[in-house]
Amino acid sequence: MSMNSVCNSTLEPQVGHLHRPVWLEKLQRRLVCWQRRRRMARLLDYDDHLLEDMGHRRSDLLEALALPMDVDARALLSQRKEERRRTG
Repeated sequence: MSMNSVCNSTLEPQVGHLHRPVWLEKLQRRLVCWQRRRRMARLLDYDDHLLEDMGHRRSDLLEALALPMDVDARALLSQRKEERRRTG
């Protein structure tokens, strides 16, 4: 999965969205990214043991949240989780 897969994908008009202005598409995309980051940031309220049970590490969350807004932070978390799964 690409680090830039969701939040900075090109905003090409889609067949069902030809009537939407590009600025509205960009605004909606930005809102979705912001909402995802807020949900991810709430995970920092959990203790390290619970995060570990969910397959996350606090350092991974902090690294993902530090990424630019146009980068899909969830992709980094998934990548780290997969790396830990493979290496044990």
